[in-house]
This record gives sequence, structure tokens and C-alpha cells, in this order.
Amino acid sequence: MIPSQPSGLLVTDPQPSRSLTVVGLLLTLLAVYVLFQVRLVVVLALLPVLYATAIEWPVRALERWRIPRRAAVLVIDIALVAGLVVPVLLLTPAVGHELARFRREEPARLRLTDAAWATSPHAILRGPGRRALDRVITSIETPAAPSKRAVGEFSPVR
Repeated sequence: MIPSQPSGLLVTDPQPSRSLTVVGLLLTLLAVYVLFQVRLVVVLALLPVLYATAIEWPVRALERWRIPRRAAVLVIDIALVAGLVVPVLLLTPAVGHELARFRREEPARLRLTDAAWATSPHAILRGPGRRALDRVITSIETPAAPSKRAVGEFSPVR
């Protein structure tokens, strides 16, 4: 049996207060702002945890060979640094030779393109395109001068 409502009384659901909605929105915006402000701190705090987790397995494997934990961590660190530095050292001469060859050969190719563009029916290639090619050729043939600032100097204030 359904209970009857007294006649003349209208039962309505209470509506949520608008002030709670505004307060909730402001708190959410404040939380998002704080998270954006501390994101670097959070990342810097989580990176060591990630690194420690990543090297845990190799460190345990070295510990099974009776290598002390500190030495195992040191061996893993040295191996990681060597794994990053050695390929760079091996590739640097080849990259240098390729860049030197590029600097010698590419201006001639670009001059051929410039000559073709000089007789092009397209106005953009004849005008701004040729000027852009000229700037590119000039920048390849005359590289930027080295900076006068010291290598370790980072301060913009003089």
C-alpha cells in the first residue's frame, strides 16, 4: 500500500545550494593551480624512485655474485653513463665529416635550384623564394661566429 500525501502539500526535492557549487569550483581551481605550481617538485621527487626501481633487478643480480650493494649500484651507474657517452664519442667524427661535406657540396646544389627558380613562371619562386635561397646559401657558407661568452657563464646580467 502506498502512503498517501496530505492534500494541498506539494513535496519537492531540495535543490543544491549554489554557494556550494561555487565553493567547489574555487577549490577545484585552487587544487589545479597548486598542482601546476609543484609539478616540477613532484617530477623531481618521482625520478629517483623510478631510477631505483629500474636498476633494482641488475643490482640484485650483481649481489648474487657477492658484489656489495654499493659497488653494484656504482657499476650500474658507470655502465649507464658509458652507454650514453661512448656512442656519442664514436658518432661525433662521422657527424663532423658529414657536416663538412654538406657545407662544401650543398651551396652548389642550391645555386642550381636558384638558377631554375630565376626562370620560373611562379612569382613566389622568382622573388621571395630566391631571396630565401640566397640567405640559406649565405648562412651555410659563412657559419656563425663562436660566442664570446665563457662556456660556464650562464648569467644574463652583465
